[in-house]
This record gives sequence, structure tokens and C-alpha cells, in this order.
Amino acid sequence: MSRGSRQVKLQENKKVKKHLKGFYQTIGLISQVADELKESGVDVNETNVEKLAKDILGRDIDSLEKTLILGKLSNPNHGIE
Repeated sequence: MSRGSRQVKLQENKKVKKHLKGFYQTIGLISQVADELKESGVDVNETNVEKLAKDILGRDIDSLEKTLILGKLSNPNHGIE
């Protein structure tokens, strides 16, 4: 393997590591939001989860985050931790 290809592979590995770190941070944040919603006792469904999560996070959530929150709330034994 030449020196140039090793550097390219190293850069790609750093990109992957950064992407995974961001993904796991998002998972942790979503888990915290789901826990807060569960503790609040508010009835959460598909129509109001975006507004409730926006109140907690201060930003809009995307469809994947919405799905993860609803999944964690509906089945706490099989969470996303």
C-alpha cells in the first residue's frame, strides 16, 4: 500500500468515526427527550410529538428522530440505548 492510499484510508476512517459519534450523540439526545416526555405524563402521539420535542430541544426534529421517540415511548423495554 502506498503512502498516498494510506492517508486517504486514514481520512475516510476519521470521517466515519466523526459520523458515528454524531449519530450516537443524536441517539442519546433522543433518549433523553423520550424520557422527559414519559415523565411529563403528556399523551404523546404522531401528531403532537414534533411540537412537544421542539419545546424540549428548541429545534425541529426529522422523521427518523420522530420514529425513534415514538418507538422508545411505545416499547420502553426495547429502547434505543
